[in-house]
This record gives sequence, structure tokens and C-alpha cells, in this order.
Amino acid sequence: MPEYPLQHLAEKFHNLFQGNQSLYGRSELTGEVDNKGKHIARSWTIKEPITRELWEQHLKGQVSIGQVPIRPDGTVTWIAFDVDIYKNGINIKEFLARIRGLNLPIMLFRSKSGGAHALIFFSESVVMETIRPKIGAIAATLEIGSCEIFPKQDRIGATDSGDARYGNWLNMPYDGPTSSRYAYKDESNGYTPSEFLDTVENIKISKKDFLAIELPGTGGNLEDGPPCLNYITANKIGLRGGRNTLLFNLATYFKKRNPEAGKPELTNFLLDWNRKLTTPLEEKEIKATILKSTSQRDYQYQCGDPLLKKHCDSNVCKTCLYGIDGDENAFDPNNKTLIQMLTDPPLYFLIYKDTQLRMTRDQLWNYEAVRKECMEQACDIPPPMKQEHWLNLLQGYLESVTIIEMPPETTAIGQFVEILNTWRKRATEDSQELANGNPVVDKKERLIFRFQDLKQLLKWEQFKALPDNRITEVLKNHLMAEYGNTRCGESIVKAWKIDMENLTDPNLLQLKEPENEKENF
Repeated sequence: MPEYPLQHLAEKFHNLFQGNQSLYGRSELTGEVDNKGKHIARSWTIKEPITRELWEQHLKGQVSIGQVPIRPDGTVTWIAFDVDIYKNGINIKEFLARIRGLNLPIMLFRSKSGGAHALIFFSESVVMETIRPKIGAIAATLEIGSCEIFPKQDRIGATDSGDARYGNWLNMPYDGPTSSRYAYKDESNGYTPSEFLDTVENIKISKKDFLAIELPGTGGNLEDGPPCLNYITANKIGLRGGRNTLLFNLATYFKKRNPEAGKPELTNFLLDWNRKLTTPLEEKEIKATILKSTSQRDYQYQCGDPLLKKHCDSNVCKTCLYGIDGDENAFDPNNKTLIQMLTDPPLYFLIYKDTQLRMTRDQLWNYEAVRKECMEQACDIPPPMKQEHWLNLLQGYLESVTIIEMPPETTAIGQFVEILNTWRKRATEDSQELANGNPVVDKKERLIFRFQDLKQLLKWEQFKALPDNRITEVLKNHLMAEYGNTRCGESIVKAWKIDMENLTDPNLLQLKEPENEKENF
């Protein structure tokens, strides 16, 4: 079929990928590849409206944009799974077969780094929080239970109020005529942009039909136990790697269900399940490792283990009597809402029970501090947890953290540069003014000042955001300043020298380069 004209394509893409229209993402490949074969990209957010003209530039390959799927009213018309091909070792052919075998209305795209995005498009606006449980169930069925789901939040907030819930953006497909970011027809061929648009119209689904999708049960016979364990015991008895993980977590389930049972009952339970494995462990290994590990009272499921994560459906697990709710996993192990805002110092935002917690680095690190923030901000106190276990959970959250660049003038460095820019307006060409505490400008268009005079200026301005060592770092590394001897009338003094062209408006100064991010977006 012939391709639609560019303007028509742009209009259709713009309408199809509706979401938070007040901002968009940008990304560029760095040319580097990590040790898993993943192409590394540099990504950042632009707080300007997304337009049809911007889509034209995207389709031409002039820019590469990302779109936030959720709107300010909490509705979506499309959602996405970010499938980590590298970590899960997923074969595209097999994954397409899974999707089509379950008759799921999913289109699979190659991502910018060579991974995959699985998208579902709706024929109407749908409130995100009403469909998230079903989305989680689909992910667990496809064995991608630990993947990132876009949108990550059910609601977004206003940026001008300090709320970090902008929404998380996903890189858009078809960024140029030779783009490798296309929708798969099969493992070797992709749809053209026009073919994709026509195809997606035929698979859009209503909310009613989406919620009615039938998925195979997890199977298993662990009554009121976690979905992941039920699925594995029903379908993966032939596994070799992960047998210790499986038996340890079966022991945890048994102890949660039978808190008064003794060691003999637990031993018999584990040996019985071990015999069901195609390749059982030796009995002495079970007694020496698994029974010993679960002998302590503060046992818990290993939700972060890859074997369990791929089959995780935390929404269901929370409702299971012997699932994760009510124990040390009060924080969802699959929480993907962590945001790092690059203020100076950085701020962190994490959603807990529908409340976005605002925390400093030190608060986020310390679980007891997190509990205090939950009490103050969410009016809820989560149960105790070992610091070691919290750090394990936090490591999982950091794997999918969203990093938000801030305008330079909002950072401590930006404010410092603005003070310098104001100060330089007082500079004269008379070098003797250095002795009076004033900056001067030499014939090479360099701003010259003594450090003690700069400190006095900052004291007058009541600027305390940067200590002396950080100020020195900014002068040397950001402003390319030099420190050395300079003439002050008939004397020689030590002073800083900054080329005027380096002392520019902080909005134009690259105080922080965009982060090299994983395929978060």
C-alpha cells in the first residue's frame, strides 16, 4: 500500500499517541554499547507542548521524541510494557508467539536500544487505575512481571507546585525513514508507518473487552500463596537453575501458613516438593542451606530474585492470605515510580499507597526515615523492615529510576552563577579596585576577583547552598576559571580569572549534562 503524505502521518501519530501534551522527551544514542549489548542513550525532558510539527520532525529523523501516556485527568488511550530483552533473554519470535497465542491486542516494537516495547491501544479514554491490575496480570502471564509499565503512575501533578509527577515518557517509534524503531510483523520484518497506523486501528480495544480478556490461571496448589510460586510449581518443575530459590520461598510460604509447625513438618514439606523436581537437589543440601536459612523468625519472600520477578503479579499477591501484604514487603517489590529530581542536592519521589513521598537522599537511604515520611506525608506507618532488606528493594527501584533535569536557575550552582553575573556589572578596568574588594576586567575580557571578596559577596547575598570546596569546583570545572597571580596596582595578589564568554546566563550554561539513562523511557 502507498505511504500516507508526511503531514497526514504526523497528524495521525499525534492523535494516536495522546497523553500529557505539556512536555515531551528527547533522546540521542551515544554510540556506546553496555556489556549486555544494550545501546546507551542520553535522555532529557523538555517542558514544551508536543505539536504536529514536532511529529513531522520526528518522522523525518530530525529529532527523536518521547511521549507521556497519561493525561492530567488520569486517563490513557495507550499503555506500554518495557520488555528487558537483555535481562530476561527473551526471543522475539517466541515472544510474538506468546502474544498471538493468547490473542492479546498487543503490538510489539523494537526500542531505541534494541530491546522491545509492547503497546496496547484503546478505542476510548480509560482511567489508568481501573486497568492496572489487568495489565499486571498480562505481564505475569507473558513472564515479564518485573518489566516497567507505562504510565508508571495512576495520576500526575502540577510541576509549578513542586510535584514531581510529570509522568514518564516513552520513546516514540518511526523516528526517521530508516528508523530501526518499528512495529514487528514477525521477527525479521517490520510494518511501515502507514501499515502500522492501519493495523493499530483494527486492534484497538475497549475497556470492557480489555477487562474481559481471559488469561490462563497460574495453576499450582499453594492455597492463598503468591502467584509466582503457584505458576512455577505448576509449569516449571523441570528447572535446574533456581531450585534453591524455589525451595527457600516454598519454605517461607509454609512457615507463613503454618507458624506453629516445627522443623520436622517443614523438612517433610520441602523434601516432598524436591522429589517433584525433574532434577532434585540432594537432601543434605536442603538441610544445610535452605532449612538453616529459614530457621530465623524474620524470613520473607525473595521478591527481587529474577526467577520470581518474571512471574510477579504484586496486585494479586497483596490480596493473598500468605502473599506479601502485611509483612516486610509493605513496599511493593515491583514499585517503578522512583523519580530523582536533579536539584542540588537531588530530591527523590516515591509513591507509597497513592501518596508521593518527597525525600532527600539520606532519608531514602534509611528505612526508619522512610517510615517517618510515610507517617507524615501518607498518614500511614509501614511495618518494620531490616535495613538490609530495604536496600535490596531500593536497588530494584533504582534500576528503573526516572531522572528529571531541572532548569539551571533552580539549582544551587545556577543561583551562584547568577550572583556572579550580577557582580560582574560592577567590575571596572582599574586593577587597584581588587584591593577594595571589587571585581575588575582586564584587556583579555576576563573577570578577576579575590576569593575572600567573593565569600563576602555570598555572605551579603545570604547564599549558603555551596560550601567553599564546591564553589572552587564550580569555578574550575563549570566556569573554566584559573587561579594565580595578578597585578593589583603596584602589588601582586592571588585571584581567580574567568573568561567573560564562560560566565554566561545559567539558562545557557550546561551545568549538568543530560544523564546517560537506561531504557527507562
